[in-house]
Amino acid sequence: KTAYEIYQCDWSSDVCSSDLGYLPVADEERRAELRAVEAEALRRGETQIVMETPYRNQRLLQEILAVCRPDTRLCVAAGLTTPEQTIQALPVSKWKGLNVTLPKLPALFLLGH
Repeated sequence: KTAYEIYQCDWSSDVCSSDLGYLPVADEERRAELRAVEAEALRRGETQIVMETPYRNQRLLQEILAVCRPDTRLCVAAGLTTPEQTIQALPVSKWKGLNVTLPKLPALFLLGH
């Protein structure tokens, strides 16, 4: 994994432990890793965090919606600390009903309960 690990931090009263990093670029490897990240989050009752390069944000969102369970919560935080900052958290099933185009800004994708 790239980047660094976060251990037992307080995030909105949930304890989270995650590898903060990029997912594999290859399609099947990325989907498998998404499934593993989601399973770990649900098994441990934690929030798992991944990031993507800005030009692949939309692709990652579409893959999360295709791969993850409908009741898994997804938070997308893009452009943090900028005037264009957006943060939205919904279950995957609700994201599927939206026509969202993510900005090409640095973004974090948080998966969990």
